[in-house]
Amino acid sequence: MSGKLRIIYNAKEAIGGLKTPVVRNPKGLWASESAVVWGEVNKGILSKSWDKAREAKSKSNNVLASALYI
Repeated sequence: MSGKLRIIYNAKEAIGGLKTPVVRNPKGLWASESAVVWGEVNKGILSKSWDKAREAKSKSNNVLASALYI
């Protein structure tokens, strides 16, 4: 071993520029689909509206819990 550091995968570089997915038309999706469930949470986080993010997270937990019983 030479003692040199070699980076084989730079996650920050690989995913740093990715945008959060946005559901434009949720009609064709189940309410329990990840993009639908987390879309409102992401909006709250990105706009730094922490109360909205928390509320959306609570709703998402309820949606996911009810989806398990379908």
